[in-house]
Amino acid sequence: MGQLLFVESFNSASQIRMELIDGDLYSVGSITYGFANSVNSEYLKFFDIDPGTGVITAISALDREIHDYYELPVMAVDAAGHTAKAKAVIDVVDVNDNAPLFEQNALHLRIAEDEAPGKELLKLKAYGGDANETITYTLQASTDILKYLNIDSGSGEWHS
Repeated sequence: MGQLLFVESFNSASQIRMELIDGDLYSVGSITYGFANSVNSEYLKFFDIDPGTGVITAISALDREIHDYYELPVMAVDAAGHTAKAKAVIDVVDVNDNAPLFEQNALHLRIAEDEAPGKELLKLKAYGGDANETITYTLQASTDILKYLNIDSGSGEWHS
C-alpha cells in the first residue's frame, strides 16, 4: 500500500508512485498499471494514473472539507496476464482557505459609565471552516474606545 499527503490546493506536482516487483525471472514485456474497477468513479475527476509508470497524479483541486482522504485501488497486469492489487491512500492536508464566521453578524453593547474595570461584557464566538484552525480576535476601533475596552485575542471575551 502506498500513502501520501497531498495539500488541498491544486498542485499537479503531487504524485505517488505505485511499483510492482515481478517475481517472474523471465518476465516478458512490461507491467501496465490502472485503477481497479472498484475505484469510486467520483475520484477519477481528481486523480490519474500513468499506465506505464504507475505514477498517480492529482489532476484537479482537492478540498479537505469535502474529502479528507481518498482510497484508490490500483491494479497491475504483467504481459502474461497476472494481476496484483494494492491500495493507494491519499490524505489531504488542510490549508487555511476558509474565512472565519461570527455566530452573530451585528451586536449592540451598552456599557454603564461606572462599569468596573475588568468586568466581562461580551463573548464573541467565531467558527472557521478549516481543520485545526486557530482564530485570533482583535478589536479595530478608534483609539478613544480602546482606552475602555479590552478583548482577549484567544477567547473573544470583551472586558471593560
